[in-house]
Amino acid sequence: MRANAIAPVLALVLAACGHGHDHGQEESGHGHGHGHGHGAQGHAEEGPEPVALTLFTNTHQMFVELDAPIAGKASGFHAHVTRLADHQPATAGSLTVEWLRGGAAVTKAVADKVARAGIFTPELMTPPEPGEYTLRMTFAHEAERAVWEAGPFKLGPEPATAPEAPEEGDITFLMEAQWKIPFGLGLPEERPVARPLPVPAVIAPDPARSRPVAATSAGRVDWVADGRPIVVGTRVRAGETIGRLVPAAAGEHPSTLEATASQARIELARARDEKARLKGLVADGLVPASRLRDAEAAEAQAAAALKGASTRLGQVRGAAAPGIPVVAPVDGVVVEQAVAHGALAEAGATLALVADDAGVLVRGRLFGRETPRPDEIREVRLRRGGEQASVTLERAALLNAASVADPVTQTTPVDVRVDNPERRLRFGEAVELTLAVGEEKPYLTVPRDAVVEINTRPYIFVMNSGESFSRRAVRLGPADAERVAILEGIAPADRIVVRGAFDVYVASLAGTVESHQH
Repeated sequence: MRANAIAPVLALVLAACGHGHDHGQEESGHGHGHGHGHGAQGHAEEGPEPVALTLFTNTHQMFVELDAPIAGKASGFHAHVTRLADHQPATAGSLTVEWLRGGAAVTKAVADKVARAGIFTPELMTPPEPGEYTLRMTFAHEAERAVWEAGPFKLGPEPATAPEAPEEGDITFLMEAQWKIPFGLGLPEERPVARPLPVPAVIAPDPARSRPVAATSAGRVDWVADGRPIVVGTRVRAGETIGRLVPAAAGEHPSTLEATASQARIELARARDEKARLKGLVADGLVPASRLRDAEAAEAQAAAALKGASTRLGQVRGAAAPGIPVVAPVDGVVVEQAVAHGALAEAGATLALVADDAGVLVRGRLFGRETPRPDEIREVRLRRGGEQASVTLERAALLNAASVADPVTQTTPVDVRVDNPERRLRFGEAVELTLAVGEEKPYLTVPRDAVVEINTRPYIFVMNSGESFSRRAVRLGPADAERVAILEGIAPADRIVVRGAFDVYVASLAGTVESHQH
């Protein structure tokens, strides 16, 4: 995410509004009261540094702040419990805190409900006897359970410090602020990543899922069905009428057709009269029977001529939807109309193309001389409208790549057949293919959203403790659909911000941007 444009504006806004914060106690009486790098929020008088611990299980995060413990003394205690799956606070449940010695609990305190969302404040008493102890915290709510242990603490008459306390970062971003936004933490992962090669492309119909609509006879094309105009982009079903093919005769003038029909009726009447006259003469033996057979044939021809003339006249004057139905050959979308509405088509001509968009063809062009062989392509990925999704070769069929070069443009085609069951890819839409090319190499990787671009340089935010973060400049390597390789700047054990990194950057512009009241 690019940040250089927003930084000056945001700094001015914060400066104008002011960002002093009240770090006093909430109405419940549970003030934070611990000066661990949050600015002017400590006690008025000097005292021992409080202890801040950040602990993790596979499912939960614990960020606890307590007064530096002294043997036999009560210790102020604030615990922040967060679910890692959605980085949301625990809103119910209990927290049990125990001081352990030799694996056995010496003192125990229980908070059977939250003081406020995510916050537990048990009344904790430190063991009276000096010695080495472990602090154990257990959160429980229905099926949820998490246990954290910290230590050893050497308790005595002097305040104990946290074991291996991490250095404070230069950015404070409070748990309350984290809970209000999409936020998440994670560790870098070592994954194989291949070299990406971008290819501009367009979504096209898959020939295997497309069917042409042909004219069964010559006629005028009428792209109207049941009063609904059929245009490119109309979704249709197999067997559905999508238009009509009106025979060319229907284009004749009604008066001409009426005259033709009248003439046909006259000819039919004459033929019938002649047949009746000859029938009597044949019976009397005055004329041969062959004359009667010729009269019957003439009557049949006249009747056929009248029927044809009447049919043509009815097509012009009578039915609301004259002509031969044009039906859709498959379920899909009308992607092309080769003959315009009202235009004449020859028999056998292609009228339209209907394509099933449950599968599409992504047609790209690879520019430049660096053309991979098909066996070098490890993965195919697709980006559309800022939305990126991995399309592996299991879901896509690479039809050709670098097999034929265009002698004029010096580009090579890349055609990929992709399943599209949700119909999210639209015909004609411009997209970008990315080919993962070459041998995959293992890299330390992070999610793409973990990287924030600040003044054209990439950075990652690393958590030092629950509310303390540091900004790290990094050097990026190859990337795939979801993750990017980090060549320099982080270590495998660094817990990084994988969601909400830009919000941490905003906090870094003006210090803490959220009041730290509890």
